[in-house]
Amino acid sequence: AIGLLRIYRRALRRSEGREGQHCLQADLAFKCTIKQIQSLDRWRGEGHLECEPLVRRIARSVTITNSRELDGHLRGQLVKFLFDGAWLKCERNLALKGANFRGVELAQAQLEGINLAGADLSGADLSGARLTNARLRGCSLGGADLRSGVLSGADLARADLRYARLQNANLQGADLSETLLDGANFWGGDLTGVDLTDSQGIAEYMEPVSVGDQTERG
Repeated sequence: AIGLLRIYRRALRRSEGREGQHCLQADLAFKCTIKQIQSLDRWRGEGHLECEPLVRRIARSVTITNSRELDGHLRGQLVKFLFDGAWLKCERNLALKGANFRGVELAQAQLEGINLAGADLSGADLSGARLTNARLRGCSLGGADLRSGVLSGADLARADLRYARLQNANLQGADLSETLLDGANFWGGDLTGVDLTDSQGIAEYMEPVSVGDQTERG
């Protein structure tokens, strides 16, 4: 499948300027990724449990490489596929640090406990998404839309939240320690029990919240 993808890419480059080229390339990359992950899942299901670390490394490489070709919609479909297949949960995490999921479309998605630590989610549409106990440590979420999202108990330590929209988001008990907060908008959000230790920047509409024995204000 990887070889087929390379052949198609070369053919598409030779036909530069043809209408719909990018869409065709993105669709092909998405389908190839899904097929390869499904093949790895079947192989693992045949009892090759001793090769689980290798399977994860291959799946990670395929995901990171092909996600660069996708648009926001297809990136959202890929994340949902991986999550539903338990590839993005702690016990089987693909370690997608640096993966390009910019502009991913995941509005209203049910992603409780997802592990996307270190991924680039800049400009993502996560409005209304359920991200309870999600692991988003070190993620780039600059300009992301998290309005009305449920992020209670989420790990956002060291994340970049600059200019993220978090109006009416539920962040009860979330870890925002060492985050970058310049321009982030928390209007109407629930910040009960949020940890803002060593966070940096000035956020908008951030009411005083308890941080250990201190009180922080954006």
